[in-house]
Amino acid sequence: MHQEPNYLTIEAATKQGLTSITTPMIHSETWIISNILDDLRRGNIPCAAVVVTGGTEVWRATSGMKFNTKEPTTTNQEPSTTNQEPSTTNQEPTANP
Repeated sequence: MHQEPNYLTIEAATKQGLTSITTPMIHSETWIISNILDDLRRGNIPCAAVVVTGGTEVWRATSGMKFNTKEPTTTNQEPSTTNQEPSTTNQEPTANP
């Protein structure tokens, strides 16, 4: 049995510590929103339907979510442009004169 979605504004959802977990869905996709919210509620996860430009998104509490907190590694090195011949294996050793 579906519970009526709890519609919030972006501001209200943000104040409650919620974050978006879907892209905007149109009115004909309300059944999808209801199914996602039902699943989250069964897991006792705070959630809401949030009205955004382009439709409605499902938002959930960020506490308990696992984010990749590792900073991406970037280098400022230019790619190598040397014209080296590729090394080949199984070459016969050359004699030193």
